[in-house]
Amino acid sequence: SGAEGRITAEYNPLLASYAAAAAGNSATPALDPARESELRAALADAQAALEAAQQGALEPTTSASEAAPAADTVSRGLDWVDWSQVDDDTQARIIEALLVQKMNAYRANAGLPELVVSDTVTTDARAWSKHMSDSDTFSHDPEYQRFGAGKLDGGDTTYAGENIAYNHRENFGDKWGAYGTSKNPMQAADALFEQWKNSSGHDENMLAQNNVVGVGVHIAKHGNFTRIYGTQKFYAITSGSPNVSRFHTTGDTASAYGFDGAAFNADNTNYVSGLAGSGDAQRANSWQNKVGSLPGVALPVDVSSLPAKAGSAAPAPSTPAPADAAPAADRQQAVIDAQTSVNAAQAALDEYLASAGESKPATSLADIDAELDRVADSIASQTSVRPEKDGGVTLQGGDHAGRYLTATEYRDTLTRCMTLSVAQGDNNPSVGDGAGSAPEQQAPSDEVPAIANADGNPSV
Repeated sequence: SGAEGRITAEYNPLLASYAAAAAGNSATPALDPARESELRAALADAQAALEAAQQGALEPTTSASEAAPAADTVSRGLDWVDWSQVDDDTQARIIEALLVQKMNAYRANAGLPELVVSDTVTTDARAWSKHMSDSDTFSHDPEYQRFGAGKLDGGDTTYAGENIAYNHRENFGDKWGAYGTSKNPMQAADALFEQWKNSSGHDENMLAQNNVVGVGVHIAKHGNFTRIYGTQKFYAITSGSPNVSRFHTTGDTASAYGFDGAAFNADNTNYVSGLAGSGDAQRANSWQNKVGSLPGVALPVDVSSLPAKAGSAAPAPSTPAPADAAPAADRQQAVIDAQTSVNAAQAALDEYLASAGESKPATSLADIDAELDRVADSIASQTSVRPEKDGGVTLQGGDHAGRYLTATEYRDTLTRCMTLSVAQGDNNPSVGDGAGSAPEQQAPSDEVPAIANADGNPSV
């Protein structure tokens, strides 16, 4: 009958909504005043801590140029190392640490948290730089994403990125006059960093939501020139229990090895990738938020083992900075941590209110009930069959006016009518076209695009 088509298409979906709304309303829990009060108090405490951290960040502090170096470093002034007497492997280790320092200064200028060095990832990055040099190839490590959940020294990782590049120790063109005939470790680190920074995709990797990095450098002779290969591998530890003894920070590596640390970190704000977003994801994913306090500073090479130029000053122990002079970076991190706590407290309160039914009003059963009656009356006026909420129908008009049929009786009657209709050669109105399959979804590509720098030095 015509009634069945409308009952199926219009009335039954409303009836299902009515049943779902009734079940949902009956399951909605009531608010627990004590729990709500507890969550609101936690939010108020977090907001107070944030205000205190913001106030502390505004207080004057010793600048990086005024602060005394760390207690475990020595100062011999500038340009005291005789790099001509330092082997390539040692210089490569120092270039690695300088690249991390340069990158962290770059991130700090953008208001982003620093990256922590992983010994495991560093070893992996070194191996890939050496592989490219030994095989005279230039390509990404196909297994750079191999550190899955729980694989990075006990830490669970959810982000992976890789940058590669090579340059030459020898200077060409305009660098000849500025740097002389060959680069020292600071100049080599500068050159590799500039290649990555000036390419949007590589710049985004250095500014992304990772919190761990490993930099590997390999120096080797290729024909008449010496190549310096660099590999950066990035990961984001988001959970787990990482072995912190396998991680460290670099501090002011440049100053420790006789370079001008302030100049090395300066002029470092040309963000070609647009800071890789607002920075919220990076700050939320900092090492401090995901793991805890930053690990200690470690220099890659013992300063006292390096050959000094004739006439250079003898090493002198430095004076530790005052214990109560918190660095500006630490104060800024305190603000980041406090904001994260506020966000978490707010989210907990919102989630509780939503689960208790405060975040959205319950579906109105009365509205659905009224719509059911309206549709039932409309169907009855056109077909003389009025659907009821229990699945049955009431017949309207004719000899059977007012007769009620249960859902089973109505279905049996409808089947007999349909069988008779088909036997007479009519089309079966209850059979529709087959539904098409859902479009196939494609997984996002993990491929990293290859890019060449404009200065002719290849980097990917």
